Amino acid sequence: MVSSDVSVIRLADADVDNVESVRALLADSLAEPRPRVLADLTGLTGLRGPLIAAIIIAAHELGADARFAVYAPEHIFQQMQDWKISEAWPCFDDWDKATEYLCRDAS
Repeated sequence: MVSSDVSVIRLADADVDNVESVRALLADSLAEPRPRVLADLTGLTGLRGPLIAAIIIAAHELGADARFAVYAPEHIFQQMQDWKISEAWPCFDDWDKATEYLCRDAS
């Protein structure tokens, strides 16, 4: 698998208050066979409840062959660490490490 096999979803502050919209976007990306999805949170000023709920729900709906990760700038990554959100799904503050995780052979 190469990095081009990773679907990137870039979220901005305007996107994150609509849980259903974020869930639909994630569901579309995760519907592919053996999906690899990276949620890019660099467009956010901070985390909010609806986004957290949507991502947690999507992460729990992953199939056995799917991989999902979050890439966030330092201030959001730190929020995820402080709130222990990073224990629910893989979170990275380094783009290369995030894509390496997603592209690693799962077999």
